Amino acid sequence: MRLVRAVVIATVAFLSLSVPVFADQTYHSENLPLSLTPQGSAAGEPQLRSGHVVNIHTQGPVNFAIEGYMLNGAKANTIYRVVLSLKAGGCGGPFLFLFPNGATVVTDVQGNGHNQLKVTPVQVAALGLHGAHLGITWLMVDGPIAAYGTPCSDVHIDWQRPRCQWRHSRAAAGASGYYMTTNVTVVVCVTLPLTPVMTSV
Repeated sequence: MRLVRAVVIATVAFLSLSVPVFADQTYHSENLPLSLTPQGSAAGEPQLRSGHVVNIHTQGPVNFAIEGYMLNGAKANTIYRVVLSLKAGGCGGPFLFLFPNGATVVTDVQGNGHNQLKVTPVQVAALGLHGAHLGITWLMVDGPIAAYGTPCSDVHIDWQRPRCQWRHSRAAAGASGYYMTTNVTVVVCVTLPLTPVMTSV
């Protein structure tokens, strides 16, 4: 019985120490309304019944961010390209450039459409965006016309990943002068900032 109890204690010690601890288990999301731009109005784009961009920062090891797009009442049978208007240092900063992120929203005969884009940590690192502070306006672009846009959003881009290493530990249990020592290998994870592979966009 003592031997069994010792093995159980050693197993519990292994399980409790081998679970990786991530820096951030939460995520932040923002729902940004889309509205007709002056350029879109002048070009004859219809007023939306509703529309939004949902920006979710999971900051996880698989999906760094997920963006969702929805148009209701836009031009029928149209491909809208998603383009980000970027400012340095937040919404009050100077304009940087327009960045097509590769996503599109295709509307049906009623002018409705939706899509989703998943951004990986590898993509963020490749663009050198770790630690960046940007002001971002999402635009829905029809040909050369920025038809719809969101309010500017202050976005702080950061991520931490766990770095794990193997360590050797010992768990012991005993009573009445009798004990057994069990060697246990555990994984210990610490969080470190993700180092981008590029330092500039």
